[in-house]
Amino acid sequence: MNRYKLELTADDIQAIRFVGARYGWSFWLLNAAGEGSNEFAEHELWEFKEAVDSDSEGGHSRFPLLSPKSGLYGKLDALVESIV
Repeated sequence: MNRYKLELTADDIQAIRFVGARYGWSFWLLNAAGEGSNEFAEHELWEFKEAVDSDSEGGHSRFPLLSPKSGLYGKLDALVESIV
């Protein structure tokens, strides 16, 4: 079984909390991740990817309310792309 890691800083968590439960990606992270090193099973990340895909329907960006230039956006994008 594949395991996936995501490192989140205090600033990352603050950004996720700011977005709150408005979007699937942030709601999922609020319930599944915390500051520091987070490890997820593959099936958990498929749930995350479904939330991300739902948020981007209609031509929206992958992680609404995050700047594509932000470090958190890059981390989350890389995480989704790493799912086998």
